[in-house]
Amino acid sequence: PTSRPTSRPSISTIESPTESPSFSAQLPTERPTERPTERPTFDTDYNDPCLSDPKRRHRRPWHLLSDEEKDEFVNAVKDLNDKISDGSVTMNDDFASSHDQIFGGQAHGYSAFLPWHRYYLWEFEEVIRTQFPDKYPCFTIPYWDITYENVASNENEPWYILSDEARLGGTGNCVESPFSSSEYNSVVHGCLRRDGCNPFGASATCDSLLNEAQFYDFIAQRPRYGTSGFCDSGSRWNQRGGFRYDIENNGRFHPAMHCNIGGSGQLCTGVSPYDPIFWLLHSFIDFSYAFWQTCHGYDLVNPYNHAEFSCCAAQSSNPAGSQCCTDAIEYCGADVVSHIEADIQLPILDNVPWTSFPTNEYKTFKHVYDLQSLSISYDYGDFDATTVQGICGRTLNESW
Repeated sequence: PTSRPTSRPSISTIESPTESPSFSAQLPTERPTERPTERPTFDTDYNDPCLSDPKRRHRRPWHLLSDEEKDEFVNAVKDLNDKISDGSVTMNDDFASSHDQIFGGQAHGYSAFLPWHRYYLWEFEEVIRTQFPDKYPCFTIPYWDITYENVASNENEPWYILSDEARLGGTGNCVESPFSSSEYNSVVHGCLRRDGCNPFGASATCDSLLNEAQFYDFIAQRPRYGTSGFCDSGSRWNQRGGFRYDIENNGRFHPAMHCNIGGSGQLCTGVSPYDPIFWLLHSFIDFSYAFWQTCHGYDLVNPYNHAEFSCCAAQSSNPAGSQCCTDAIEYCGADVVSHIEADIQLPILDNVPWTSFPTNEYKTFKHVYDLQSLSISYDYGDFDATTVQGICGRTLNESW
């Protein structure tokens, strides 16, 4: 392309495909009827995590990675920041600018917040894998387990993610290595800036993030994705209630992850993906989304069967034997079929030859509902499977 698009495309709908999506793996032809009884065993070989399936992405917590594994993620992001997209603009710049262009649109403040970011992370992984097939054939975004911040941090070093151990450059008007201005810079976004606040003691300038017990409560106490009164308030930002709204806006979750760490830097702005912590942050948001889906049984919803979403369209309680994954009212009158059939929007990235998006047939919201269709899975990390089973009343989906 020789120029950037001047406006965002509008949401459109497409007809249902006759075949299952082929993002990375075919969806199962039959939905599971019961829960597995054992914890997943994905974490048996970290040296080659996609040995058995080259498209697989098994995401693990950042604090449990070795220094070599952390450095591989860091180097991959830096390499993408050196890869030219157009003129002096890099591919990494385009990812950040895409998020910025749709910041007040489909990606935030709507039902699409969670599935949109799920696809966005998948596309980032896909680009690095395809641009650097010899160096990063199995590139996978780890997740930043925010509950670990309440275990590892203290008043002298308030954020683990900004510590030397985390190896992400810390804070500063231009952060330190490995993302110092001489190693990581941009004609569009400048050097990387962070200004973390202090959540501890009498001198605290911000709230801490959720601890493990609070995280479990957050997941368990919000069985609905949205609330029926969402549009009655006259503003999509004001109506509280529902898992999607609360995870996006809760002052100790998503916004705090951005701004308590980023401060006046890029992480607290529309170009937040320019900060590599963004990817770890939203990987945890997606981990939480998957956790919530399977905790409440929504992983059993077949996104290709519109009838299974019908309870949402009517804003009624779930009828016996049916599950409801999203509230159509969050689109302020749009029916649920329009929601699940809506195209994902990726400004800029939809108009360059180096992403899969322009030619990817499977890019509506229903195509990213099932993690298995994207070959994504998450490691439990420090979360205890027995505790999870007690809270959810079931074992989490083994494939997820």
